[in-house]
Amino acid sequence: MTALVFSDSHGYTDHIVKAIAQESKTDVILFCGDIARDADFIRDHYPHIPLYAVRGNNDYFCDDPYLLLPVLEGVKIYLTHGHRERVKFGYYALALACEEKECHLCLFGHTHTRDMIEHNGITFVNPGSIGYSQASYARLNLKDGAFSVEFKTV
Repeated sequence: MTALVFSDSHGYTDHIVKAIAQESKTDVILFCGDIARDADFIRDHYPHIPLYAVRGNNDYFCDDPYLLLPVLEGVKIYLTHGHRERVKFGYYALALACEEKECHLCLFGHTHTRDMIEHNGITFVNPGSIGYSQASYARLNLKDGAFSVEFKTV
């Protein structure tokens, strides 16, 4: 299964369109928030691709939750924007939350900086911002409880 991870699009849906177009296969999209109307854009323009979306710190009037815990190909994912876990000040709260929920992979945004670290058997991935000049995202390959991560740019 191939999943694309977007975060912090801030209205720049053209970058999302380009990212999807440059991928040969997209089975699912994971959206880490900011801006909810961009998740709606994905729902409207790509109804054939399942979407998991959470709200970010700039998403005041939307129905998306702050947290989702999807299981894809046997990998339990903690999907959040990260502002409630205060990721700009470190990953401690995020790590505790992931351990409590027994997740293998944590996807988050908020800082606009792509990052990947491993801690206590959990892989933390921030795809960076798909919305600004150095538009970036992550591609996940998931199969049988295992996964790999690749950062991409538009």
